[in-house]
Amino acid sequence: NNIKFSGAGLDSYEAYLPENINYKGTNISFVAASDRHGQYNNTQPFLNAGYKKMGFANADVHDIDLIIDSLYEFSDLNVVELHSGYEYSQTPPAGDRTTTEYESYNPFLNVPMEADMEFRHELADHRNVDLIVAHHPHVLQGVEFYNNTLIVHSLGNFIFDSNFPETFSSMLFYANVENDIFTEYEFKPIFIDHYVTKPATGELGKQILDYVANLSKDMDTTVSVNKYGNAQLD
Repeated sequence: NNIKFSGAGLDSYEAYLPENINYKGTNISFVAASDRHGQYNNTQPFLNAGYKKMGFANADVHDIDLIIDSLYEFSDLNVVELHSGYEYSQTPPAGDRTTTEYESYNPFLNVPMEADMEFRHELADHRNVDLIVAHHPHVLQGVEFYNNTLIVHSLGNFIFDSNFPETFSSMLFYANVENDIFTEYEFKPIFIDHYVTKPATGELGKQILDYVANLSKDMDTTVSVNKYGNAQLD
């Protein structure tokens, strides 16, 4: 259906290939990877791609760095998309990424299980990573400026069948591109109403973004929320 994608393929070479999009003369590369391969607790079949084995690109810093390095003379902006994180946790936990996790819903979850922030910081330390967007928690998390790179830790849901109230509040993310750089970032709140995605307006929209702003403040990142229900990074 000619849907552009990255992060999966018939073998590891194809899985790590970036998807390239030219936007107003700016060449943007999207590199996608996932850390849910099953290997940390020997769950089989392993889902990551390999030699003559279909699957997704494994979220490994070394491998992603190699891909980013190969784009040095080809791409103006590089976006890393990660399927990672701990489900239903409001903050990206730190700790041992190899720990087996039990992802049943717990509204009081605050036990560190994975070194998500450290992993994303390692990626942001690469000179050619311009933006990191993660998903998997199904709930909103904060955004963080680290080493001049924006990390969006979780946008929540968009189209998914989660039925916990905490998963209904989400947001859309917009990045403006001018002269081969990201110049500004904007967030718009949405709400999942009986599995239908709708704009979150009025006080509901403002409360959603205020919540994200508070989480982001804890990561030394300021998000400005206006009365019209939109938010921008300062």
